[in-house]
Amino acid sequence: MIEQAFGQSSPFSVGIEEELMILDGETLALTPGVEALIGWAESRSLPGVLKMELLASMVELATEVCASPAEALAAVRELRAGAAEAATGAGLALAAAGTHPFSIPTAQQIAPDPRYRKFVEYARVAARRQAVCGLHVHIGMPGPEECMRALEGVLPWLPLMLAL
Repeated sequence: MIEQAFGQSSPFSVGIEEELMILDGETLALTPGVEALIGWAESRSLPGVLKMELLASMVELATEVCASPAEALAAVRELRAGAAEAATGAGLALAAAGTHPFSIPTAQQIAPDPRYRKFVEYARVAARRQAVCGLHVHIGMPGPEECMRALEGVLPWLPLMLAL
């Protein structure tokens, strides 16, 4: 069952999650560096958090709940700048793309988070192939009926958005 959180934030508030690849600063191959980035961020005041993803060679930037798209954009920019600073300090680089062009997904380390390790144990090779990154935009909805109306309104446009 997916947890529902309708009405817990202002209607049409915005939250953004962006998954980035962590690269070796010299070879640009995927490299496990998420713990260093998260450790760096823990002592900083940021408009969101840096979090683990399935692979230790990926980091997720997640904004706090924002009142407007402009505020969310500013928060993402600040999180990106912070993550880039942390990466550079650790001899790493970050990249935003769907997937890595030459690193082998199944060769990547799983993040040291029990829920991800449990997921890999369950899904096996299907999970290990998930070396993909994305950008998620969350919109605060007052209730399930409004959410369904909004979803039905955007459904015809999804193929175009995916193509772009």
